[in-house]
Amino acid sequence: YVDDYGCTMEDNKFYADGAKVPSNPDKPCELCYCIRNKTACVMLECTLQIEGCQPVYEEGVCCPVRYDCDQPAQLDDASSSTAGTTTGLVFTTTPAGSLDCYHGGAIYHDGESIPNSDRPCEHCYCVRGDIVCAVQDCGQPLKGKDCTPNPIPAGQCCPTTYECP
Repeated sequence: YVDDYGCTMEDNKFYADGAKVPSNPDKPCELCYCIRNKTACVMLECTLQIEGCQPVYEEGVCCPVRYDCDQPAQLDDASSSTAGTTTGLVFTTTPAGSLDCYHGGAIYHDGESIPNSDRPCEHCYCVRGDIVCAVQDCGQPLKGKDCTPNPIPAGQCCPTTYECP
């Protein structure tokens, strides 16, 4: 069996079939793979839609680094808040007593990103005293191609390589 599949990219490097390939630096939420001599890409999504809060991005980073929120909304139940998520996201909230959040022995201010190295697909923020998390969806760039992802490297959220028959 000779593997005739692979991609030569603009950097003149050859990438094996199923490997992650460099994507456009202007599109940090795009993950691309070499599949059967072609590039297949998927868009990541990790932004929360929270009323009164705006995501703040850094250049070259897919997920927001923090949120800028207006004054706290009047909530009927002070122990919870509501947030709508974009398609493919799940969110959780952790009650807190003020606009700041306490997590892992540290205090985070309203809108601040809360690091979580144990769960690289989870992007958490302090929002009006609650810890709100978006679970990043890696998507399925190889749908219908019968490819399986290789084990995900430590600290990474999405697969970096696939095995394709």
